[in-house]
Amino acid sequence: MVRGMDATVATWAVNARRGAPVLRGAVAALLLAAALIDCGKTADDAPGSNGSKGGTDAGGVQAEGGAQAEGGANGADPCARCASLPHVVAATCVDGQCVVAAGACESGFAHCGGDVSAVGCESRLDATCRACSELTKTQSCGECGRACSFTNAQGMCSAALSCEPAACARGFANCDGNSDDCETELAAAGDCGLQYVGQVDAPSEAFQPLLLDDGSYFVIGAFQGPTDFDPGPLEEVHEPSGEWGWFVSKFAADGQYVWTYADGQSYSRAALTQDGGLLLGRVIQPGPQDEAPPPQLTRLNADGTVRWERSLDNDPTAAGGVPFPFADSEADLIVYTFGTATELSSTAWRFEAGQTAVLKLDSEGTLVNATPLGDKGCGIAISAVAAGSLLVSGTVKAGCTLAGVRAVQDSSFVAALSADGAVQRVQWLFGATVVSLIGFPDGSAALAGTFQQQISWGRPDNVVLRDSGNPKGVGDGEPGFVLKLSAKLEPSWAKVLPMVMSITQAPDGGVVASVDGQIPNADSPSFNMSPETWLVQIRSDGSPGWTAPIGLWSIADLSSNGSTLLVGGNPLGGDLDPGPGAAQATRRSLARYRM
Repeated sequence: MVRGMDATVATWAVNARRGAPVLRGAVAALLLAAALIDCGKTADDAPGSNGSKGGTDAGGVQAEGGAQAEGGANGADPCARCASLPHVVAATCVDGQCVVAAGACESGFAHCGGDVSAVGCESRLDATCRACSELTKTQSCGECGRACSFTNAQGMCSAALSCEPAACARGFANCDGNSDDCETELAAAGDCGLQYVGQVDAPSEAFQPLLLDDGSYFVIGAFQGPTDFDPGPLEEVHEPSGEWGWFVSKFAADGQYVWTYADGQSYSRAALTQDGGLLLGRVIQPGPQDEAPPPQLTRLNADGTVRWERSLDNDPTAAGGVPFPFADSEADLIVYTFGTATELSSTAWRFEAGQTAVLKLDSEGTLVNATPLGDKGCGIAISAVAAGSLLVSGTVKAGCTLAGVRAVQDSSFVAALSADGAVQRVQWLFGATVVSLIGFPDGSAALAGTFQQQISWGRPDNVVLRDSGNPKGVGDGEPGFVLKLSAKLEPSWAKVLPMVMSITQAPDGGVVASVDGQIPNADSPSFNMSPETWLVQIRSDGSPGWTAPIGLWSIADLSSNGSTLLVGGNPLGGDLDPGPGAAQATRRSLARYRM
């Protein structure tokens, strides 16, 4: 069984932990139990603590410099403004000055600095408390000035505004079972960490690995010019029909070459079939006008021979979608968006241009069922499918209805399908774009992608993840995420990571992600901007596992079988071994690891 592959973009939330300061001093009789809510300031810095900044008594918040509330000089009520300060439930006026008592801010807001009589409770206590951060250069989680950090682990602020670890720092592992730290250096982690096994020199640029349970694997990629795919003494030369071609090569568990299937057209997706073969979906490139377009689907037997080929659209070169075949399902299922109005087999299966459907094929490529996935007006764009769990994800327009559930705004979705392709249940994902989706044997799933500010699940007000406010992944303006789902499509945990290129299953039911972005060193809160790619493990309960540098990759696609991890893609150099050894990556490396 193959488990998971794909990509995305993200950010880290990390800073030194700081406590919110409390002003000490005598409590004025006119004030209720008031506390200073002021980011990054100590008691000695607080307004009025030494008389130099005037006015406020212990715990109260008032205008800096002892400024009076608006009014008074012209005979107007000097306390009038205190009753209308932004996000203030109740304010006290003392000697013409506004004082905001502890607990007097609206829920989710605080006064973090500046003239309280002008700004009130100006700072939103989300994962960033941005106004507060600008003043103090610290992260604020739930209250101003409270940052999130753990021993050798990158902290993040959860949707519930509590601090929790996101992942281990670069080169560290969590081996003692403590969910709050990563105490062990990866070089000494032993069986707890990630162990480099070796690399295989692929015949050409190998972008997508598919690892089987028995340790054998497929490699899918692109090639130019005449290429010998047999690394041994024999030759197996293939030549593309154009500038580029694509190939599928099979290798045994010990790395011995088995066979290659090569073609001149580009591939899109590949899925394992029940008999050990492959179902390939293609991106069709228009050829000469007198040349018939090639088929969009190819079914390979386990020995690499072609069982059948077929097209889906009336015109395969039309601007339709990409075929998304499912892996590990009981039948061959394809999710496809038609580029032209198409009638399949009978008038019962007619689809308009732009409409998305789930198609079920038998072992010989005959269409046995076709189920619409929303209507044409949904504007569905499929982004990922998951092996095993029959899950599909994509984006829809506002007003689209899937399985009786209507999207209230443009949003992403995750839908669970039956073996016939019917939608059984669906969940909406607001503020995020899914680019990677994997399924687990127990029916749970994990997805990854990018988001803006926050992610809501099911409905817009159900926030499950917030932007930490820290610098984003290299070259990108949006943070990324990994979200674990139960078999009922309910969130189990959510993490902010840098640029995620692919996710796959970890041995304990957690997730391993290939990450390219800004990762802090364990001994410094500053961001390490060196060009590296990391493998990051998150355990099934959401606690950090390990973070291992593996050189530099422009693409790092993952596939695992529970204990072995195969990394394919486009390595640009560097050390593939995160431990004490050294293994220089080549352009055609496939790296093998033991988890």
